[in-house]
Amino acid sequence: DGPGDYPNYANCSWVIAPENAASITLSFRRFSTEIDYDFVRVYACQAAPAQCQPMPGALIASYTGSVNSKQQWIPVPAILVTFTSASSVRLSGFEAVYSGSDIRPVAACPGSGSILTAPNGTITDGPGDYPNYANCSWVIAPENAASITLSFRRFSTEIDYDFVRVYACQAAPAQCQPMPGALLASYTGSVSSKQQWIP
Repeated sequence: DGPGDYPNYANCSWVIAPENAASITLSFRRFSTEIDYDFVRVYACQAAPAQCQPMPGALIASYTGSVNSKQQWIPVPAILVTFTSASSVRLSGFEAVYSGSDIRPVAACPGSGSILTAPNGTITDGPGDYPNYANCSWVIAPENAASITLSFRRFSTEIDYDFVRVYACQAAPAQCQPMPGALLASYTGSVSSKQQWIP
């Protein structure tokens, strides 16, 4: 956002589309904004870079307050980064670095991409250690169910880097997408016998 403190009412955007990249790594060298008022948001570009817009369904991450050396690997070839500030507090802002890569996400989890309609079942990333750049998903839609209970028998991921996220489906199961407003829970690190009832 430039040297010194950022201005009030900032509204900045950058499209990052490294040539021939399949994915992007974004890292913050410094980050200080007014928490819950001034935001850096990262969106996946769902169109050609020149037409990239901040679409709600394309939001990947939203940062505010402070971020400690956060690095995020983003499995898309182009992203839009926006910075907006409110009317009062001005802080030093942020500096981020990015790099493009030809690394593509790996869907190596058993059953990834499937729609699970049985009344109960198990999902897993598979035996042994999970791979780097995993990108797995399952839609859980038990037939005639009004709610779902999700329980973890085991959980061990790299904290603050590797995540299991749970979203409510806001469309038919076959069209279910990870919409930011539908995020119910995000797990990382360790979870001890966590059970979640999802209405």
